[in-house]
Amino acid sequence: MQPAFDFTPPHQGSNRLSRHTSWCGAQSANERVGKQALAMLALYRTVGPLTDAEMATALGIERSSVNARRALLVRLGLVEAAGIKKNAQTGIGNTVWQLATEIFRSGTAETNSAT
Repeated sequence: MQPAFDFTPPHQGSNRLSRHTSWCGAQSANERVGKQALAMLALYRTVGPLTDAEMATALGIERSSVNARRALLVRLGLVEAAGIKKNAQTGIGNTVWQLATEIFRSGTAETNSAT
C-alpha cells in the first residue's frame, strides 16, 4: 500500500554510486521524518498552537528538525501560521503554528453530512 504522504528527503549524486548512496540515506531517514511529522500533528491537535522552539522542547528534537518538518506540513496544507508570540527573555516575536483551519472545517462538514 502506498503511503498518503511521501516524507522521503530529496536525493542526488554526480554518478551512479553517489546517487545510490544518497538514495539509501534518504530512505533510511524517511521513517524518522514521517514519525516526527506525525508526532508534531498529534501535538498541535492535543496542545494547540506552538512555536517551533516549544515544539522542539516538547518532542526532544532539534529546532532545525522541527522547522524542516513544519515547513513540509505547511506545504501539504496541514499546518498554518496562527500568529506571533513574543519570547519572554528576548522580546523577539516568534511565529505560532497550528493545525490548518481547513482541516477542522472539512472534519465538521463530513460530520454534518453524515448525520
